[in-house]
Amino acid sequence: MSSRGGLTIEYAKTGRASCKTCSGGIAQDSMRVGQETKSSYHDGWDLSWHHLKCCNLPAQKKYGPPAHSLNDIKHWELLRWDDQLQVRKLCGDAVSSTPAEKEREKNSNAVWEMEDELTSQCTAKLLKQFAAELGIDEKVQASTYTHNIAENMVNGRIGPCPECKCMAMVHNGFEYKCYGWISGFTRCTYKGTDGQRFRFDIPEAVTKGNKFLAGWKPSKTHPKKELGAVSNPFDAPSSSSSSSSSLSSSSSSQPIVDDSTPEDEVPKGMECYGMNIMFAGTMKDLGGLSRDQLGDLVEEHGGEVSEDMTDEVTLVISSEAELAKKKPTKKVQVALKEVPFLPYTFLRNLVDRTEDGIALRSNDVAKKLLLAPSKMSDKPIAKKYRAAGSSSSSSSSSSSSSIPGEAAPTKRKQREPRAGSDVLKVDPAARLLSSAKVIVEEDEETGFSPYSAMLNVTDISTGQNKFY
Repeated sequence: MSSRGGLTIEYAKTGRASCKTCSGGIAQDSMRVGQETKSSYHDGWDLSWHHLKCCNLPAQKKYGPPAHSLNDIKHWELLRWDDQLQVRKLCGDAVSSTPAEKEREKNSNAVWEMEDELTSQCTAKLLKQFAAELGIDEKVQASTYTHNIAENMVNGRIGPCPECKCMAMVHNGFEYKCYGWISGFTRCTYKGTDGQRFRFDIPEAVTKGNKFLAGWKPSKTHPKKELGAVSNPFDAPSSSSSSSSSLSSSSSSQPIVDDSTPEDEVPKGMECYGMNIMFAGTMKDLGGLSRDQLGDLVEEHGGEVSEDMTDEVTLVISSEAELAKKKPTKKVQVALKEVPFLPYTFLRNLVDRTEDGIALRSNDVAKKLLLAPSKMSDKPIAKKYRAAGSSSSSSSSSSSSSIPGEAAPTKRKQREPRAGSDVLKVDPAARLLSSAKVIVEEDEETGFSPYSAMLNVTDISTGQNKFY
């Protein structure tokens, strides 16, 4: 089975996945290595998971996915310190006892101690709210936002990105990386060591009712400088953000989006964003996929999976045969009263973008596939996708800032992209590579805007544009 790209390492969120090399189960919270492989079920890519011991690393000759160096593995810097050392040794990286290494070890242990405290003292829902208050993009950093919160609490609030000026930078122990936006349609690709730290103030909205967060105090070495009011340069600031200098007020004064507005364009790989799905039925009735495969499919496309019926569940993937049973299971009986039941074809068409495709995220479109006797509730089956810096997320803020006598917000001009940056890359196999290039448009007011939109053909194995 062909594969692409490097590897991703993380701690298994559940115990559902199995190793695609040895077929053994991958225990929850153990290290697992993921690799994108061509799917056997649809025209695209799936993430296959493997035990660390089954990977073909320099120090162990195996038949699993190969990694020639640490550069081939993403997110290894976010592991616990002992696990980092294990991965580095397997990749042939020399581990020394330099002062810098000792400082990294000390910092890594402190961050993980804080993360363990957060996960034990805070609910998952509260942590998501915490991340949202801090402006951490859950859609991009779904597996690491708790770690990023802990890192900020230990070392101080990370300041604006030196490139895009957005509050969307994270630190992995070695360098900063930005997840912000250069413009309304182009992501910032900044990576480097330039980053400022400020005093970390926990937003008041998440301290209510939580003794741990309400009683938390920064260490003596924590930065003392206040962050002040910082806004996204592509969003008009609300009137309240300019009158406050604390992190909580600047975070909570984000523009409120009218829920009646359409959601932003959903990017590939995020088709299930905002959905929490439960499964009910046999493999035969659910596309021939196991529960593990179904769960992986949903999570790989931005969704969440629940084993039992909870308030978080937005829909159930099931079958007519399951609902026709004389004595349905207890969780099915409960779910029938709360959420709609939809067939496997709904999920398949959604992630593959066939038939009604991405429109299936809407209740009005999805109800055409509704399985009787379930009913479509008033609760949306998917939370609306809002891209950072999009016009829909700033529309209400822009209108509220049009106050007589108040100066109109100004937007920073975008710099010309550097040669070799990600936004200028073209598929090396493109026939026009020697004569064509990515279009970069210059505007007197907004500066430079590279066009990363596909104009003809995209290479599915890399996601890069073939022709411009």
